[in-house]
Amino acid sequence: MKSVYNALVKLGLSQQVTVTTSHSFIIMSNSFPPSSGDPQHVSLNYVLFQPNPGSIDPVTNLHYDNMLYAQIDAVYAAIKALGHTDIEVKISETGWPSKGDPDEVGASMQNAEIYHSNLLKRIEMKQGTPAKPS
Repeated sequence: MKSVYNALVKLGLSQQVTVTTSHSFIIMSNSFPPSSGDPQHVSLNYVLFQPNPGSIDPVTNLHYDNMLYAQIDAVYAAIKALGHTDIEVKISETGWPSKGDPDEVGASMQNAEIYHSNLLKRIEMKQGTPAKPS
């Protein structure tokens, strides 16, 4: 990544071209709550952006009403723990399974539609996450 960025600097393109890398969310050993982690008891409504009581991060005291924002802030918390505050997080892919194994809770066409519809509503709100509201 550094080599690509350095090449862009040499070509005078570092302000026009953004260098990014994607990572599977599996790199986060703990992500719930955002400051630590325990994904065992998460409601389907929380994941699908539907009305729910949400959760309070016990370390930051921030309220989360959906899993995606909690995951984004977990990534920011990990980046900050590594000593960085100037790295921007961008989502390259998100979704919900429309079909799965019989024991997969919530994997259905209806829930996929709910997830995507509610995600688009959140994007239109341009509200940011609890830790990064702007």
